[in-house]
Amino acid sequence: MPTTHAPSKPAEVVKVLLISSLSEDQVPLRHIFEQSNWLLHRVSTCREALTYLSDNDAGVVICERDLPDGDWKLVLNRFDSLPMPPNLIVTARLANDELWAEVAQHGGL
Repeated sequence: MPTTHAPSKPAEVVKVLLISSLSEDQVPLRHIFEQSNWLLHRVSTCREALTYLSDNDAGVVICERDLPDGDWKLVLNRFDSLPMPPNLIVTARLANDELWAEVAQHGGL
């Protein structure tokens, strides 16, 4: 009888920074990431995100379109000063074609 093995996790840990003013946004991501080697850290403002990125690496940043003290472009501008800029994913409750085009133009997803 063949044995079933759980898929092995890749050796490298991927750090993900979630910038969201809504704490409940992290729940589904944590559920997804618990089966992987991705580690999720959440902050709720641009200021907290910039502080985190100045002291920590992140492979991926997931950012709400609008935050209490700025927006995704403020965070993206910080990437130029990082030795290994992360990938950026911009989220919005009500996305539109103009937002998608602007994010893509700036190199985000």
